[in-house]
Amino acid sequence: MNIRHRTFGPATIAMAALVVAVALPLIAHATHMRRLAANFAKWDGSEFSTSDTTSSPLNFYTKTVTVPLGNNVIYVTLSATGDGHDEAGHLLRCRVDGAACNGGSTNSGGGGAGWIGLQQHGSSDDFHDNAINYTWCKPITPGSHQVKLDLASDDGETAFMEGVHV
Repeated sequence: MNIRHRTFGPATIAMAALVVAVALPLIAHATHMRRLAANFAKWDGSEFSTSDTTSSPLNFYTKTVTVPLGNNVIYVTLSATGDGHDEAGHLLRCRVDGAACNGGSTNSGGGGAGWIGLQQHGSSDDFHDNAINYTWCKPITPGSHQVKLDLASDDGETAFMEGVHV
């Protein structure tokens, strides 16, 4: 039986090393997330509040961020404490450069395209200090972008938020 062994020359080994040296950083970079902002508000005993509906919502957060090269998705996470009095539900919307982070609609409290209903309660309910946590993601290009978060009431009663982290 004749067994043949294939050997690789120095040029083949050098080429393979070059491919690995170029590919590994690109693969590692593709999964890298960067925090572009870390802000907080209403940690002083005050609250954001609105009884306005989605036709004239309260813009409670505006931030211009610079998205670096190699990034193609922005994540916007809101964590807060919310109060809903007299059945008031919280409707929240994220916008980047004026466009909704998610232009779809949900069945959670209405509000229409781009709005997510959170803190929805039943009739005559009055809820205090409940957790709000939501993350939006949106395709994006490198450069400067303006991020805005809006709050509205689902029924015209007052919705409150405090202890906000974005």
